This record gives sequence, C-alpha cells and structure tokens, in this order.
Amino acid sequence: MTRDRIVRWGILGAGNIAHRFAASLQFCDDCILVAVSGRNIEKLDAFVKEYPCKKEYVGYEYLLADSEIDAVYLALPHGMHKEWAVKAMLAGKAVLCEKPAALNQEEVKEIANVSRQKKVSVHGSDEEQI
Repeated sequence: MTRDRIVRWGILGAGNIAHRFAASLQFCDDCILVAVSGRNIEKLDAFVKEYPCKKEYVGYEYLLADSEIDAVYLALPHGMHKEWAVKAMLAGKAVLCEKPAALNQEEVKEIANVSRQKKVSVHGSDEEQI
C-alpha cells in the first residue's frame, strides 16, 4: 500500500528509544523526521547530529504546536506518557507510544477517550491500536 503523502514525524524525547525510532524511520519511504524535542539542548544537538532533522525544540509543547508535524513518537519516561499523548492528540497529532502506553487502566481509558473525541490515531509500539 502506498500513501498519497509523506507522514511528518516529531519525537518527544531524545533518549535511547528515540534513537532507535529515528534509525528505523530511515527505512520508511513515506515518513520523514521533521523535529525532535527535549529538555536538554546538548542532548538534542547530539541527537540532530546523528539523525538530521529540520527542527529541534527545547520543550515538548513547541513541537506539538508545529503545524509541520503530523504524528509524534513519545520517547518519554512511562509516567509522562498519558500527559503528552493527550496533549499531542489535543494538538491534532497522531501518536505512537513506546510500551507501556500508560501506567494504569484509567490512564489508558483517558487516552482512548481523547483519541475518539479528536479522531486521531493512538498506537502502542506493538502496533495494537488503543
């Protein structure tokens, strides 16, 4: 199956799992890494040096406000998944989240409810839709 357009990705976080995701994107013909965000400029600079992208943001909210981003990969500590998955969906972004997607059933329900309300996709890293 081919897509009519390129999916423009942003990554929240620049740790080890973000590196693995960015490396994988290089094998996807219809995806491009547009931006990465994090809390540490030195870590972001090192990430962008290894995985060139158009933009880097110190602060996750700036990436979510970027209209050039279609989808975000959450490469954040587990306790931050629900907060940033919900914020990403409220910003109109599709979300791919590393496991676990949330810390408990209530967080998963909240993520799923926002996904339905905003009509955006949310997938766990095992490709099962929430």
